Amino acid sequence: MATVIQAVSPEVTMTDVDEDPNWYTQHNVFPGEGEEYDSDLLYDAEINSLRDDVFSPMDVDGGSEGHGASNEGILSNGILVPAGYKHDKPEQERPDHPTERLVEGEDPDNPPFEGTDLDRTTVGVELEFLVAIAPEKETLDQHPADRRGLLQGMDDIAFEDPRLQVTVRNAIIDALRASNLVAAKGESSNIYLGATAEFGWASRLDQDPNGNNNLAYLRAYWKFRHPWNGFIDERENQVEASNQLLKQFIQFHESNGLVFRRTTQQVIEAVGGSLDLFTIGFPPGALPGLQRLWVERARQEIEQRWRQEDQREANVVDPNAILLPGMDPKYRAWTCTRDASFSADTANLDHYSIKGYAPPFGSDFPAPPTEYKWFSGEVVSPILDFDHEDTPLAIIRACNILRSRFRIHKPLSVIGTGFHVHFGQERGWTLLHLKKFTTAWLLLEESIEKLHRIDRSQDNFFSQSLRENSNLAKNIIAPSTGPAARSTLRNRDPDKADWYDTRALQHVDFSLPQISDFMRDLIRELWQYETVDDLNHGMTVQRGYGHIRYRLSGVSRAFRPTRGMYGTGILQTLEFRIMQGTLDADHMWLWMSICRQLILFSRDLDDGQFRDSLTAMLTAAVPPVDVLRLQGRVVNYFLVRLSQITGYFEYPDKDKIDWNSPFMLPGYTNMHYKWK
Repeated sequence: MATVIQAVSPEVTMTDVDEDPNWYTQHNVFPGEGEEYDSDLLYDAEINSLRDDVFSPMDVDGGSEGHGASNEGILSNGILVPAGYKHDKPEQERPDHPTERLVEGEDPDNPPFEGTDLDRTTVGVELEFLVAIAPEKETLDQHPADRRGLLQGMDDIAFEDPRLQVTVRNAIIDALRASNLVAAKGESSNIYLGATAEFGWASRLDQDPNGNNNLAYLRAYWKFRHPWNGFIDERENQVEASNQLLKQFIQFHESNGLVFRRTTQQVIEAVGGSLDLFTIGFPPGALPGLQRLWVERARQEIEQRWRQEDQREANVVDPNAILLPGMDPKYRAWTCTRDASFSADTANLDHYSIKGYAPPFGSDFPAPPTEYKWFSGEVVSPILDFDHEDTPLAIIRACNILRSRFRIHKPLSVIGTGFHVHFGQERGWTLLHLKKFTTAWLLLEESIEKLHRIDRSQDNFFSQSLRENSNLAKNIIAPSTGPAARSTLRNRDPDKADWYDTRALQHVDFSLPQISDFMRDLIRELWQYETVDDLNHGMTVQRGYGHIRYRLSGVSRAFRPTRGMYGTGILQTLEFRIMQGTLDADHMWLWMSICRQLILFSRDLDDGQFRDSLTAMLTAAVPPVDVLRLQGRVVNYFLVRLSQITGYFEYPDKDKIDWNSPFMLPGYTNMHYKWK
């Protein structure tokens, strides 16, 4: 079996990578000894060249009718491998192209595209992380030298309080905004908040309502005064004064940039109780009625205004977001929510090293991680164009600001955070594209697993092998196991089933010894699917999630996303879930580039080119890095980070956190002090 991590430069060492002044060292933005840290420091000039340092774009032309429809313009040598490689089976011995026997000139799995001429590869990322938000009650800050602040006034608030969860979420969103990312403060299905006039989805407990409302500013600067009108009665004066005072009250907010949410019920009642300061000539007996009327109307008007503010906070749109027909509006901007799938509760003292740790004076001996309140966060990007120059920069900015402003726990397998990447095709996924991609993934999956921490493929509920745990694989291993996922086409239409068998042979050389009997059966059954829905079901993991989660629906093409409550919508994406949680933007982009090249490799090569390229990888005739047009740095990055014991990716702390430095370093690349 070919390995994706085959070395391009076998002599490379970790020292070579860490000391490269043009890449690794300069991409770290944490300060050296004696230096001050600047949280906004970014190396934009280097970021702009990031893409060229990762991969060479495939020089392909998929044709106008469907992906892979043209044989011209793929590469000068005809296949996506270096010149000189040729499959050893003569061309004339390959099976006849089966489409001529079914529908002349057509492939039902590769229909012509309709609608947009754009053919962008879309991408969205989900960053899972654990952030310390405050010391636990009656404990001191265990790391007082860490200048990244904890939220103030949170010590006595129970973590279960949804207002605390919204406060942390909004602090994270405000940080993203400070880094020039467009982030929305909309409702979150994972936080059960009943929004009120006192606290809504855009509120923060460390800002509202106590100590940071609008009362002091209103008392100092609002000077409007309304006179008594002697030509009308008392009730008419109260109504007229109430209207004018409220109008001026609202205008004062707008002209001075006051946030309506910070004009709380207490502020309204306090202003209403002092309306004598804002009137002229009102008899004392008329003031109580005016106050009651004004307070009631002000409460209604302000509540309407803060709801409008909340809608504006929730409906912002990133100018770089790709707006697809039918998409969920929450994917138009960066967002943050709570993720209940992981927590600090799964870690204990055994997962930490406390050697040399000196607790603050007056503090008990530490028992990490219980000294802090932790928030399980997930930041989600909008739908972006993978090839847009701002996309990697946006991911870098998100990682940089999160690690610069907050104390983010370093990766730890027992906590189980993940980095998920959604890939889509703006013109839709054809069934042929999905069959080719899934074929390549199944054949390379075991090797790809080594690019990630070992726990991501060892009994992990949230990331499971498709070759072992998908519905189709389960059916082949034990036909009576799990939901029925094998096609019934062989019984219903033997001729079409034979056509699909021949179609599979056009794409895979099953005679290769690197392909096991089980894998041959799995891939042949995959090619029997007649619809995207069938393939989606076959690649679904019934109990848990696969390394890739297929979130697709359609017949011969998966195109338009649909909305649904509580995550039930169809995103029309492939969600790559195998990578462990990280806020290392370099690491993320390197992995994303591998995924992207696999998608293009499967999309843009015709059957013969795809077959030859797969054969080249499986027989190790050509390194996969060359077949996929990846630069050598991609492979070397992973190669030098493999455990000498397990062969899987491993962090330098070997999955045991030093309590002297449990948080990710500020910056956006290396999260640890050094690799050992």
